[in-house]
This record gives sequence, structure tokens and C-alpha cells, in this order.
Amino acid sequence: MLSPPRCLLLLVSLPACSQARPGQAESDKKTLLECRAPDGSIASFFIASGGGAAGWAYEHVSVTPKAESVPSDVLVLKGAYDVHMVWQNATTLKIQVPEDVRIDHWQSWFGRSAQGRIYLELLPPRGNTELADSGSCAPAA
Repeated sequence: MLSPPRCLLLLVSLPACSQARPGQAESDKKTLLECRAPDGSIASFFIASGGGAAGWAYEHVSVTPKAESVPSDVLVLKGAYDVHMVWQNATTLKIQVPEDVRIDHWQSWFGRSAQGRIYLELLPPRGNTELADSGSCAPAA
């Protein structure tokens, strides 16, 4: 009589990708610009990079609502150092980027209950602005 096959379940614990490795510098995230909304919410434009010599780098815009501690990534780009952010009021952020950038992720809302709105405006390219202009902030009207 044949015995039923036996399986061995092996559980391996791996650290989460977002955790820092020993010796890893904070330079994996470089904040270029922070804009405060009238209510204290913060929009951040930063570069996230890693992987060493053959690595990667992406530009992000995230919003941290006043009453929350976890930011929402609302825009992920490649080749977009010319980002302009304008808080139109406490819950509406307009983001302007050149139309020739690669957009990998965009969402039109932020916050746990999606109370905030994001508007994306594509502008004509201004030539090679990489590292020449790290964007700007405009206060709410």
C-alpha cells in the first residue's frame, strides 16, 4: 500500500522591503520640497533611490494629512525635477509637471477617507530641467 505524499512546510522570515538594512544611509530618500496646506497638511516632493551603481531612482509626491501620520503617495514620476505644487485650499492640491515626464502612478485623492483632492496639470516641457530646478511651492489663495 502506498503512503500519502508528505509535505514539508518551510516558513522563512524575510524583512520587509521598506525596512532599513544595517548600514543603510538615509540618503535613499532625499526631500527636495515640502509645501504646507492652510490646515497643516504637508505635500512632499522627494527622490527615492537604491540599488547601488546599477540602481534606480524615482520622484514621488506624497501628502500627509494633518490628522494622519502615514503619507499617501499620490504621484510617482521618472525624470521630473520640475514639479510645482499649489495648495488651492486645505484639501485640494494642484501639481504641475512637464508633459514629457514618465508618470508611473497618479491618484486623484489622498487621506484615509479620500477627503483630499489632487489635480494634475501637464505643462509644456522646459528643456532639460533635471537637477536644474527642484520645483516650487505656492501658498493657497
